[in-house]
Amino acid sequence: MANKRCATARKRLRLQNANTRGRSGAGGTQDRGADTRPMQGAALTQQELLDLWRFDWAARKIVTIPVADALREEWSYTGLGDSADAIARAVDNLGLIDTLRRALILERLLGGAAILMGVQDSEDNPEQPLLPASVRRGDLRFINVIPRNRLCLADVVSDPFSASYGKPALYTINGKRVHESRLLVFDGQPLTYDSSLMSFSSLLGPGFGDSVLQPLMDDLMRATGTRQAAFHLVNTASLMLIKADIATLQATNSGSERIAELEEIAKQLSLYRAALLDTGPEGGAEVATLSTSFGSVPELLMAFLQVLSAASDIPATRFLGQAPGGLNATGTADLENYYNSIDSFQVMRIKPQLLKLLRILHPSVTGQLLPDGVDIEFPPLWNLSDKEAADIRQIDANVITTLAAGGIIGGDEAYAEARERGLLTAQPESSDDNPEADPLLEPGAALARLTEVLGDVDLPAP
Repeated sequence: MANKRCATARKRLRLQNANTRGRSGAGGTQDRGADTRPMQGAALTQQELLDLWRFDWAARKIVTIPVADALREEWSYTGLGDSADAIARAVDNLGLIDTLRRALILERLLGGAAILMGVQDSEDNPEQPLLPASVRRGDLRFINVIPRNRLCLADVVSDPFSASYGKPALYTINGKRVHESRLLVFDGQPLTYDSSLMSFSSLLGPGFGDSVLQPLMDDLMRATGTRQAAFHLVNTASLMLIKADIATLQATNSGSERIAELEEIAKQLSLYRAALLDTGPEGGAEVATLSTSFGSVPELLMAFLQVLSAASDIPATRFLGQAPGGLNATGTADLENYYNSIDSFQVMRIKPQLLKLLRILHPSVTGQLLPDGVDIEFPPLWNLSDKEAADIRQIDANVITTLAAGGIIGGDEAYAEARERGLLTAQPESSDDNPEADPLLEPGAALARLTEVLGDVDLPAP
């Protein structure tokens, strides 16, 4: 009978230690780590993606940082002529920057989004193509962001002899068919629009790619789990083990009361900080403590976050805000490569959609078709330091002066080249005798004036 009571007590203690649930992360048998789950190739649902966006800071940074950097500096239009100011005001009135930001974030988070151009004739039949020649002044009324869960690919061009073969032709928005020419589609770059080849595409509708978080889920869970495990180490920094002869104690009423007292002590110290062990009749009673080592925990935490940073193509200096590591490391090379990738993202993903909008916006603002040669330029995101810029100016000055001194280019050509490269900002001075004449264009005078303005330049030996 005593042995049966002893076995029951041991089983009860094991269950108490294993099944405690709560914010600590213990959620299964003998689980003292983080509450994580292996993905096992499963596609994330929309709700899981939104939960990551809401509750996981690393996931939100992965989604938003490239978008914020790509839209940090406003682009400029070239070739618009007198209509440039009117187009800029129309862009501001439409709220294009904020609309574009939300569409790009939805694309990265859910795998796709679109911006619907609300043109007046779309109220009649939005299935018909939107032609710039049919747009009249004031026709473009608004632009709306359509998330992926409201958007579905309805038709793909199937004629192999068509220039648009394999490309989307119609989309469905809340059950209403809309021609692709009325949409600025950010489709997440799917490998193909053929849903039969991409079995997961039916999860949120065909015609779109994956969330950027999908291939990073394992690393996200491991980084989060490692931080939670480190938190548990803090909670278990000092463990107490109470060893006693449970069978002997349970043989008497006073012994049973003593076991109850020991269990109560263990509960007060928390189940993760104390445990009651049965030592048998020869073990006696003993109380011991175990200490936890935190030696490599900080390095382990940073290692998982750095892996996540590398997997998301965001430098650790930008993702974590930490100083570069390593001897003589500055982090400038990583940032320069990252901003070059953002430049590529601007040119390949954002610019075509902006030009598509501009072909409709221009006739809506001016009543005229968009002129040929109009382009969009994004300012550089990676700026040279003052020293680097000065070194480049010095090199340019040396090259120009050397070419002019060797007679390869004339003085006027050297002066024009220096002004074009930004080495000279002063306007040329006119002669007192002949205001129309420019002494800098006289043979030899231009070179002398150029050398004077550029300052003392160390020329290479002939």
